[in-house]
Amino acid sequence: MRAHGAFVVLKPGVKPTDETLAAILTYCEKHIAKYAIHKKLEFRTVLPKTLVGKVAYRELEEEMKKKGA
Repeated sequence: MRAHGAFVVLKPGVKPTDETLAAILTYCEKHIAKYAIHKKLEFRTVLPKTLVGKVAYRELEEEMKKKGA
């Protein structure tokens, strides 16, 4: 799977604002190599799961393909 972006699930009570996005990107810039930081972040309330409770990456990939990302 090729990563075209990152999906972010916020803690309860945290709003998906521009300030939140900026804080996440600032944190990433300080703690992650520059080449590994995604340019595109998508806020979600939940991530799709498989029957055993793992993240359903294929579903996320299909959603990205449908959006044309």
